[in-house]
Amino acid sequence: MTPSTRACFSGGLHGIEDEMLTDDPARDTRCETLSAAVAQSYNLVIAKLALQHLEQQSLVDIAHALQFEAQIPFEYTIERSPAHIPADPIERSKVAAGFWNVDLSPMHAATMASIFARGGIYQPPHIIDQVVGPEGEDLTPARAKPSRTLSADTALAVGEMMKATTTVGTASKSFTDGQGKPFIPDVVVAGKTGSLTGKRAPYLNYNWFIGYAPADR
Repeated sequence: MTPSTRACFSGGLHGIEDEMLTDDPARDTRCETLSAAVAQSYNLVIAKLALQHLEQQSLVDIAHALQFEAQIPFEYTIERSPAHIPADPIERSKVAAGFWNVDLSPMHAATMASIFARGGIYQPPHIIDQVVGPEGEDLTPARAKPSRTLSADTALAVGEMMKATTTVGTASKSFTDGQGKPFIPDVVVAGKTGSLTGKRAPYLNYNWFIGYAPADR
């Protein structure tokens, strides 16, 4: 798939029912690209593309590359982010679109954004710059080494799609005023939003944003 790969659909774009994932040319009269789906959080489009193009092992591999199920090195313990990737294609397509079977901490989310910002290089996070001993000696612990976890082409393609989130997509109102003038002139921000609603009292709604800037450097 590329950012211009399209899926046609009918029905709602954000919620997903099983019957929506079955192609029906007579019914599926609207089509959107993967790029638009990322920018606008069109979950149904992402799910349909995943169903058509994504095998279970591929999704498992990319989840692991993005550090799901991994212990991220840090000065404090970061809870692992589980990612259960089901074998059933319908259920797997929903997971690919961000529905259930996956949890994510804010630190892990920021780490994922940094992988795209670094062109596919995973650099474990840290907050301690230097440790100096009582005699002035440098006791700074060795930092975890960076490693390539995504191809540069893949990271660049995802980053380009993430730019549209802040210019025309779900986060555009947070980055531009009513006349479309950017709040941060001359700085392009790449990002992704998310919205989760708790199913148990107090039924809280959680709105997420991760990103990086300037997106081109």
